[in-house]
Amino acid sequence: MRIGLALTFFVALAGFPLAAFADDRPNDAEFNFEYTYTNPEGISDSTVKWYPLPLTLDPPEPDWVIDYLELEIAGLSHTETPDLNVFLLDPFGGGIEIMDDAGNSDPIANITLLFTDFWDLGFPLPHGGVGPLLSFPDTGMIYNPDGPGEFIQYTDDVVPTDPWYVIVIDDDLNGDAGSFESVTLRGVAVPEPVTLTLLALGALVTLRRRRR
Repeated sequence: MRIGLALTFFVALAGFPLAAFADDRPNDAEFNFEYTYTNPEGISDSTVKWYPLPLTLDPPEPDWVIDYLELEIAGLSHTETPDLNVFLLDPFGGGIEIMDDAGNSDPIANITLLFTDFWDLGFPLPHGGVGPLLSFPDTGMIYNPDGPGEFIQYTDDVVPTDPWYVIVIDDDLNGDAGSFESVTLRGVAVPEPVTLTLLALGALVTLRRRRR
């Protein structure tokens, strides 16, 4: 009976990290890892630029895996946001399309865009003149990535120590330009399921020894 209760407890424990963030963005959580490019950079007209995001927090334990990811573009200004395309490239050889000609023709000045596909927190980006890009946290608006790929594809991947890359494209030669202050990829890591299983088995072995 005692062994059965212990097994039930550790099965519940294995699911806790995901359940803990099921209702809202973990904005008060301790993010385990963060990759940041902080050098302010202008977005020139009709250009393609690559920005490395090195690991700026100590990495979690080697056997910890990704449970949650979000990307923040801070201090973004541009006179024609539909010119912008933004991609996130991972150290594993893949990537996500973050923005693709989003917003309308209204200029933006020093706004923060936050992207996540965690559960149903994110909202689709406005397109085709439907509406402007709204800043986080002023409006509380969190956007979904714009195209192929989702952050959830990295769930259960080991947190890499190599940098990620952000590609910023201005795809129209029309005299419009902009700038940003920083790009930050941050997330929450948890022990991989194998580690949790080993912890549970260790506890069961301890209980069995105590019963003898």
